[in-house]
Amino acid sequence: FDWGSGNFAVTQSLVNEFESYDTVQATVPGSTLTTRVVVRDPRAYWTIYSTGEEYGRGCGNDGAPYNFRYSCTGGVAVATSQANWSVTGFTASKYIRPFENFGGGQSLNQSVSQNNERLIRYADVLLLLAEAKLLGSNDVAGAAELINQVRARARDAFDRAYGAGSPDAALYSAVRRPANLLPARTAGSREQMFEWLRHERRVELAMEFSRYDDLVRWLRAGLINRSQIDFGDPVANQRFNPQVHLLRPLPQRELDLNPNLKQNPGY
Repeated sequence: FDWGSGNFAVTQSLVNEFESYDTVQATVPGSTLTTRVVVRDPRAYWTIYSTGEEYGRGCGNDGAPYNFRYSCTGGVAVATSQANWSVTGFTASKYIRPFENFGGGQSLNQSVSQNNERLIRYADVLLLLAEAKLLGSNDVAGAAELINQVRARARDAFDRAYGAGSPDAALYSAVRRPANLLPARTAGSREQMFEWLRHERRVELAMEFSRYDDLVRWLRAGLINRSQIDFGDPVANQRFNPQVHLLRPLPQRELDLNPNLKQNPGY
């Protein structure tokens, strides 16, 4: 996590998927330094830590800004200069913010959360139903209505992400709510609505381990092709083989128990 040594990284591809609206120069709390901050879909705030946002407890209970070095002066964390905390400049905040556990006096203990993982969420159910309506009965309007429920809930979270209700209100003090924030999707073509559905699942369920299964499902159904798949890394994109990776390997124990089973190709 904090020094780029986590088990996964936030890709630039994912960051770019969040709808963005404005870019402002902001003063980094605890310093006179300024940084460029981008106002995105509020869900980005609950998915990734961005430069300057409160990341941990650098000194006592004082917040240390993400991607900056800090020093303690009189019990206050003071930002001094940027550090390399991530290979892409972003770190996952999903499931962590705002439930960071800073107990035990551990500085920057932002990777320990008191939050529970959600195995299934209402937004996931709505988006799966939207997919079923769209692909099962070509109900474009019905799919749009469900997608818009998810977007409306995300739109209502703007103040808690970037406004007065945000833990980072000082950083985002110059930010104003965009007039066109997460506009509702209107019924159009089936292809356009499916593209919006794919977008919505990626940003809503980012870091919740749904994307791989989504890609496999859509690719197997012929709804997308390999050129549309972006894992955020050119090596991963190159190595993805639909002939192999649409299936999982059968466990050796099952193969041993049933000699009629044959291992899937490529494993």
